[in-house]
Order: sequence, then C-alpha cells, then structure tokens
Amino acid sequence: MSYNGFNSLMADAEAGKIDIILVKSVQRFARNTVDALTATRRLKALGVSVFFERDNINTSQATSELYLTLMNVCFP
Repeated sequence: MSYNGFNSLMADAEAGKIDIILVKSVQRFARNTVDALTATRRLKALGVSVFFERDNINTSQATSELYLTLMNVCFP
C-alpha cells in the first residue's frame, strides 16, 4: 500500500467506515516496529482491529503488541 493509500485507510478508519483491516503480513503493513505499533494503537483506539493473516496476529487480542514487536525485530 502506498503512503497515500495508507493515509486514506486511516482517514476511513477515523470516519468510522472500517471495523477490521485484513493485512497479508506485518511487513506489508509498516516499515518498522514503531510505525506498526503506532498505527495499530491508533486504530485500536478507534475501535478498529487489524488481522495479520500470515502471522496470525489479531490486534483485538491482548498479546498482539508483543507479537508485532517480535515479528518486526526477528523478521525485519
């Protein structure tokens, strides 16, 4: 997803148009751990969960931040 596409996605989430986002993998969502955690926290605050299909991580679960950190550190 391009930077403009990501901004559009976030705008739609803020407008209440999205409940869940399906992403192929953590690496396709953000370039680094900080960006991934910042975006998923922002989305979570809006009531939007993110499911990373290949990594089987769902941000609606309590352990998701730990898994996101590990995936970005171990498999950059």
